[in-house]
Amino acid sequence: MRVLSHSRPLSLLLPPWTRPMKRPSVVRPCGVKKGYPSRPSPYASACRPPLLAWPYTKPEGALRYERDKTLEEAVRCVARSLGLTYIDPERLYVVRSYGSRSRATARIYMMPSAWRFALNMGPVYLIEFISERFDRLTPMGKAEVIVHELLHIPPAFSGGLRPHGRLVNDGLARRLTSRVDESCLRLLGGHGEGGSAVT
Repeated sequence: MRVLSHSRPLSLLLPPWTRPMKRPSVVRPCGVKKGYPSRPSPYASACRPPLLAWPYTKPEGALRYERDKTLEEAVRCVARSLGLTYIDPERLYVVRSYGSRSRATARIYMMPSAWRFALNMGPVYLIEFISERFDRLTPMGKAEVIVHELLHIPPAFSGGLRPHGRLVNDGLARRLTSRVDESCLRLLGGHGEGGSAVT
């Protein structure tokens, strides 16, 4: 019977495809791949930022939000003047955003059903106005944007959103804007100039 020599490592006696891979002993600079010194590696663990840096500092130009009571009252005024009595003003929130790169002028959000069930709350809606685009509109243009976003809320006020189509479109929003009360336009005045834009 042949006796195997133990002078060689046991791993070399195994087939090549079963041998354990050797870890590189040379640590290359952060983000540099072997053979490609000018191409950064997305897999370099040293290049990944920490998940949480303390103390946290907000980067320059980051997206931020703020409540605007005047704009919130203007939205409620537009809803009243159009006879949208199914909209509960206590469950309709308004925020302004700064630093957004979105091409939209305003966006409306709803609370998912699972969240409402977990929090034991009724349907709520939130309208976000992108200040960089919204503030440049005329009072009539701002009212048109508000009307368009309000049209997304269904008459049942069930927590869902109506999609763009026959009941939510630019033409209908433009026609309804002509019925908005002058007092609502005064609340929207004094925020810059521009034309009409609906998203």
